[in-house]
Amino acid sequence: ITPSPSPVKIPSFTVTDQNSNNVGEHQFVKDQTYDQDQSFSPDRFHPIPLLGVEQNGLNHPSPHLQMVHERTTYKPPVPIGPSFKPIPQEMEQLKLRFVEMLYNPDPQFIPDFLGQLSGETYTILGTALWELLDRFEIPMDVKLEDRMTIPVNHMRIISNIISAQNEAQRIYGETFASPDIYARLGNVGILTGEPIRAMEMFNHALHIHNILGNQLGIASSFCRIGLIFIMTGEYDQALENFRSAHQKATKAGNNVIEIEALENMGHVHRLKGEYDTALEEYERARLVAEQINDKKRLADIMSNIGLMHDLKGDSETAMQLFHRVLHMYEVMQERKDICHTMVALGGLHAGQGDHQKAMEVYNNALLLAREIEDTNRICVILNNMGLVARKKGDLDTAKEHFSEALRIAEDICDKQNMANCLNNLSTIFKEQHNYEKALKHLERALEISEELGDRAGMAGRLNNIASILYKNGEYQRSMEYLERALPILKELGSPIAATVEDNIRTLKNQMANNIPT
Repeated sequence: ITPSPSPVKIPSFTVTDQNSNNVGEHQFVKDQTYDQDQSFSPDRFHPIPLLGVEQNGLNHPSPHLQMVHERTTYKPPVPIGPSFKPIPQEMEQLKLRFVEMLYNPDPQFIPDFLGQLSGETYTILGTALWELLDRFEIPMDVKLEDRMTIPVNHMRIISNIISAQNEAQRIYGETFASPDIYARLGNVGILTGEPIRAMEMFNHALHIHNILGNQLGIASSFCRIGLIFIMTGEYDQALENFRSAHQKATKAGNNVIEIEALENMGHVHRLKGEYDTALEEYERARLVAEQINDKKRLADIMSNIGLMHDLKGDSETAMQLFHRVLHMYEVMQERKDICHTMVALGGLHAGQGDHQKAMEVYNNALLLAREIEDTNRICVILNNMGLVARKKGDLDTAKEHFSEALRIAEDICDKQNMANCLNNLSTIFKEQHNYEKALKHLERALEISEELGDRAGMAGRLNNIASILYKNGEYQRSMEYLERALPILKELGSPIAATVEDNIRTLKNQMANNIPT
């Protein structure tokens, strides 16, 4: 063995547990998910487990990431774009034919049908599209972590609705398709974990609002698009959209969108590790919420502020804020938010090393989540319980919790959570030195992240695969995976990129000098 001319550092690989909530690794504050092995530090929305950085704790909740909309807008008839009008009695038969066409498995005659109508008639029939989305229970307001299992036959009809919207634009002109329907169709992409679908629909909505000169619609669309960039880990583009949304909303005097834009800017700065700037944005949002006496938003913002104090190491202030927020939600009887805040408190106890108290809070949160049938939150809580069990060294119990969380994620087709649970299961197999199974789980998680366009998730999976390969003595392949992760991290502006770069150099040096690793 040829000695190295200088001391060689051994790369430090850490496979981190991943957040099993929604936007996948995307959590929002009140939802307090600590399901990423991150030294019990607050949720890293897109946790990037990286080399040489010890990240072995539970994930704190990521900020409240709410799809922004102008609250008064989403009540049919929709006032943005060509106004939806009550359907006259004489058009009821036409409406029924229209709906029947949308239910048809073969939508090829949609263009012919619409070509027989006038633009005014289609605008009136747009009410039917809205009613169908109501019937399918597609919400008008969603959060990034929200997931929903949409039956295949409903998805087919939704595809026909998209076709009808697109044909209306082609036949009658771009403004004859409702931007609000496009926005709601974008929510389908959020609910099914498909950011590409969501981005396409939100861009359609933005385009129509631009043509109409609707400043509030433009601001709302910018916020939606910014959130999709968060989903894909493209934080600079997200910030650009949120700043545009804030500028438009402030100029138009719309406090609701102004608050959401400020909060979302705070989320992005948090994800980039710029905690002081994030806290400043949350405080700006808090002042506006207090001015308009919006107690619900104020509670959400205070959750984010609590998260930031925890991230900055002040867990005592964070605990006080979360207890205050919990009381606010209890007064408002917001049971889902109560559950989310309980999960946050469980994470704080876990972060302080009080695993018994953490499990007690998680069990109470799990009971409430099951009572209110919040399937997504059940998945998150089970994942967090698995992380606590893993920290205690009880790998069998941790595996049970992760496996049950994965089954739930698969049942509700939540691909982001599926990827996170697979990642967490891989950490169990790695600790059991079952590298083959660990790799299989990570490779499946990577495939899902690539399918979703989740750049930050891809970087994390690539790094974790590199870690397993390194442990297994496959140094060349390990370096190849690191080299795939590095450009993504640089593109995302991640400070971890320098650590990965250093580890690549170290591996190259070791292999060049035949140094046993």
